[in-house]
Amino acid sequence: GWSYVGDRLLSAVIPYEESGWYDGQMWVKPPE
Repeated sequence: GWSYVGDRLLSAVIPYEESGWYDGQMWVKPPE
């Protein structure tokens, strides 16, 4: 449930901090 969602967000947001995930696009893109 939410624990999975939170885990996915953390695993996706952490690398975005170094690639400008905060630059207008704060939502995490789905994995491909």
